[in-house]
Formats: sequence, C-alpha cells, structure tokens
Amino acid sequence: MHTDAEEVVAGRRLVARFAVQVSRVLADKAGPELVSTPGLDMLLDLYLAEPGAPVCLTGLSGAAITPSRTSLSVIARLVDHGLLIRAPDPNDGRRVLVHLSDKARSTLDECLDALLTLMP
Repeated sequence: MHTDAEEVVAGRRLVARFAVQVSRVLADKAGPELVSTPGLDMLLDLYLAEPGAPVCLTGLSGAAITPSRTSLSVIARLVDHGLLIRAPDPNDGRRVLVHLSDKARSTLDECLDALLTLMP
C-alpha cells in the first residue's frame, strides 16, 4: 500500500516526465533554438535521476539540446543561483558530479505540485 507521501512523489515525477516530453516534442517540431530551456531541462533531469545516483557534469550537459559550451554556461549560472551543487567525484578526480540543491528541489516540488492541481 502506498502512503500519501509516496503518492505525492509519484505524481510529481509523472508531471516532471511529462514536462520533459513536452519540451522534447516542441523542440523537435519547432526547433530547439526556438523553444529550448536548457536550465529547466537540466533541473528536471536531475530531479528525475535516482536519488543519490551521481550525475556527472558532462552527462548533465547532454540533458539540454544545446552546444556543450552553452550547457556549461547554464550550469554555472544555476550553481551561482544556488540551484545546483558541484562536487568532485570521490572515485575519479577528473569528473565533477552535480546535484540539486535543497532550494532547487523544494522549488521544483512546489512547481510540480501547482501543475498537479491542473490535471484532471
């Protein structure tokens, strides 16, 4: 049996996956240069990642349909605004891991909760 908290999390994840799909379809139909939201794409990608699973900087860059230089610039801005946390990979000194901050997670939770209220 699911608890209310599990149902809330499941609903948020459903809406987040739907938002990712909407973004991809729009980019495919209209062109990514017109509808691309790399910051949102990256935040949702991290939100949907398995909790505690490391996401490397280059992997996160691939979540957005933008050149890697643009993705790295967006990641830097998200870090500057306290939405992402970068940390060295303890197992591989060449990699940088990226995590959602508590601020980003609570902001996304609030946004997804608001979107959930719009669903039938």
